[in-house]
Amino acid sequence: MEPSPQHQHPQHRQNPGQPPHPPHPPHPQQLPPAVVVYLLSERKVSEAVFTRALLALAEDGWLRIEPADLGVPVVRITRLPGPDQLRQFEHIALERVVQRTGNLPTVPLSALTSSEGDDYAPWWKRFSESVEQEARAAGMISRGIRDITACSVPLGLSVGAGLATTSATGSAGSGWGAGIAMLIACSIIVNRASRPKLTDQGKAAVEWWQRHGGGFDGAVIADQAPSGALPSPNSPESLAAQGSAPLPGGYVWSSYGGRWRTVKVGELDVPSWGKPRVAVLLGIFGAFFTLPAASVGHFAIGGSLGTLISLAPLALFGGLILGKWLPANRRRASIPTHGAFTGQVVKRWTYESGGEDSTTYYCCCIDDGASPEGFSFRIERSLYTHMRVGDIVFVEFNPRWHKVKQIHLSAPAPGSHP
Repeated sequence: MEPSPQHQHPQHRQNPGQPPHPPHPPHPQQLPPAVVVYLLSERKVSEAVFTRALLALAEDGWLRIEPADLGVPVVRITRLPGPDQLRQFEHIALERVVQRTGNLPTVPLSALTSSEGDDYAPWWKRFSESVEQEARAAGMISRGIRDITACSVPLGLSVGAGLATTSATGSAGSGWGAGIAMLIACSIIVNRASRPKLTDQGKAAVEWWQRHGGGFDGAVIADQAPSGALPSPNSPESLAAQGSAPLPGGYVWSSYGGRWRTVKVGELDVPSWGKPRVAVLLGIFGAFFTLPAASVGHFAIGGSLGTLISLAPLALFGGLILGKWLPANRRRASIPTHGAFTGQVVKRWTYESGGEDSTTYYCCCIDDGASPEGFSFRIERSLYTHMRVGDIVFVEFNPRWHKVKQIHLSAPAPGSHP
């Protein structure tokens, strides 16, 4: 009789810390749940792997996953473990919760899976490597090609192919082409070969979980429920399934002001209508098109029709200035030219424009703690490199034209704002 699919992981309970290579491969039910998801998802460390690690921490009482008024599940730290009470990847997962929670009692689950912040990439790399190490120590996967081999083999073969082709054809161009082609082909092959491979025990574990855990979803949710039963809507498993996906594009999490909330990333520019340079451009275009129109209307056509043709460009661009530009300019004129606020950096990004001679623009979005939309600005590279997501900054800017004047990385004391 097969063991019950209800999840039990005695190895997870009895052997904390980094386990040695087991003398006998564990039963599939004894694997840490996050490792099960890793094996079932073709040995890719995904958000589901991290979410399942959080669920295991909640099952063991270190965390609590619960609904919240803001409409998404949140994670609460109930107690902190000692250095030898968790596996390495679980310590790293808990580290993410501690870091994102900060001084607040909870953190939204999707804020943990969000890649915003400069600390995310190095943290994710450590978590991924630790999960792979756990699976390897359990005998589920074999080590792939080492990094030095993965780099040196394609490079060596491409150099050899290039030299051989150059020697055979006497053409350096042919040698370069053969070398590049060999480098690309070998890199693709070595990249596939460098991925960890399932051992026989790993294949058996995957087959067992595909039969008893319902596949990928089963490893995330159904392994905690009796066969055929569904978790309750407010169970940690259901909440994790609902709320682990990151926010949609254009929105970020902010904890500024003592509570978690979603903030829309604001536009970098205000609408062009109303800007002085737009009026200048309209005047230039009006004059540019008026000259040839006047020549054709006056000399080639003449009469009333010629007069209308001569004045048409001037009337068109004059109408645009009076009908669209001037009202927009008046609305903008009612907005002050100086504003200041203290806020939290919630996003940093760069983009390029200009084709071959492209220019890199450095941008940030800052939440003032009250507005539903953050203030986004283009900033200097020197400021961008010193700024981090989560920093509290003091901003001086021109609200009328949405131009940043200065961003102070250290917020001034309350009451000292100019």
